[in-house]
Amino acid sequence: MHNPRAISRYLAQSVNNGDLYTVHFRGQQFITCLLDVDVHENSLIFDSSQSSEANAALLAATRSRFRGQSGGVNIEFDLSIVRATKFDGRSALMSTLPDVLFYIQRRQFFRVNTPIIDPFHCSGKMLLSHSGEREYDVEINDLSLSGIGLRSPDPVDPGTRLPEAYIDLRENGSLETDLRVVNCKKIELANRKEVYHIGCIFENLSMQQEIKLQRYIQQVEKELAMLKGTKT
Repeated sequence: MHNPRAISRYLAQSVNNGDLYTVHFRGQQFITCLLDVDVHENSLIFDSSQSSEANAALLAATRSRFRGQSGGVNIEFDLSIVRATKFDGRSALMSTLPDVLFYIQRRQFFRVNTPIIDPFHCSGKMLLSHSGEREYDVEINDLSLSGIGLRSPDPVDPGTRLPEAYIDLRENGSLETDLRVVNCKKIELANRKEVYHIGCIFENLSMQQEIKLQRYIQQVEKELAMLKGTKT
């Protein structure tokens, strides 16, 4: 969302909802809520932290990132210089309205299968439970906004972390994010070959990456719908 009036209306509704946001800056963070939006003054006022040290660090930062939810939709936006102000007689913080607001609707984490012939791949190094590392390059079986299913010849213990995993979607782009294994089970393929299906969740998928992933999922949904239409 780029239109200033649309952004202000969206954030004004978030003020009315009392939505909570986590503001990230200089390796720190705290929970806040939006207090007031003024499109004419191009200003956004939000609650300050109870920690004076955190407030001082945010005032000294040149950029901060807000992440939260409003009406079941994930919201993310950046603010530039923050300054101290007063709102209803108490301390608060303010900045100019964000230039861009990212939002994404999570729709029951619709899961799509990736190509069977010439499948997509995920690669990187996994951190093993005994403090070692192991390189991997495995096929991707399915994708959703919550996680990814991998096919591996070797089992992987639940809880294993896959930091900076490289997810290659070829012409659809690529993602680099942290994964954590939540389940691992042996399955038999149509050719009777046994492999392990490894279910992973995303641990730090950014809003931009979610948008890219959702676009791919929507593309596959549309192709499936067209295929069903030609069969009926």
